[in-house]
Amino acid sequence: MELFDDWLQTTAFRDLAQFKAARFTGEEAMRALAVLATVDDPTVASVAAKLRKEGRRIKRLFGFLEQLFVLHRIDPHPISTGKPNYYLCDVALARFLGAPFERQIETWFLHEQLAQRAYRMETGIELSFFRNTKGNRVHFIITDRKHPKRAHALKLLFSEKYDAREAEILHSVDKRLQREGIEVDKLFLGPSDFHLKKEGLRSFRWESGAWLFQARNLKSRP
Repeated sequence: MELFDDWLQTTAFRDLAQFKAARFTGEEAMRALAVLATVDDPTVASVAAKLRKEGRRIKRLFGFLEQLFVLHRIDPHPISTGKPNYYLCDVALARFLGAPFERQIETWFLHEQLAQRAYRMETGIELSFFRNTKGNRVHFIITDRKHPKRAHALKLLFSEKYDAREAEILHSVDKRLQREGIEVDKLFLGPSDFHLKKEGLRSFRWESGAWLFQARNLKSRP
């Protein structure tokens, strides 16, 4: 735990100060990161509201923290509502700052995908998310600029008990993307494997997230 605290202190008080235009205190950066880890919606607006700061100021702070590789930004898909989501650079760091289990899983999957694709030197892969007006989410939409007419729509599950309503948002995204001529492979990632034949959906275990997608054709392994 001391290692995480030391790293955060160094980043917030020393590294951030290297940006002469930043003009943020270390305490301010530390508070913003702690709030980001725990708010329901990891956006600039949510953090700004919690800290009672102007959104523009938090957005600038997050921009500098992105350059320091402390945060990673995920934009909403063009068919989505909502604002960019920000994730901490490491799931262990997110846990240290009090992130709930759901956020830890999201953070782990995101960075596992980024790490695997960087290792394989795959370029052109884009990760976004979908959020409807009711706040329901498809956590990640994965596309490849080389194959713009194909996409993966991935929803994370956090309970062994499956709720049929979880499929509704995936089918909604599927229909909307199909109107754009995009073929969608929709699936779940959760605590167990199962196959819903009538729904045309599969669920893979969380640990499958490290190898689940192939960049060349965006096919999931059976």
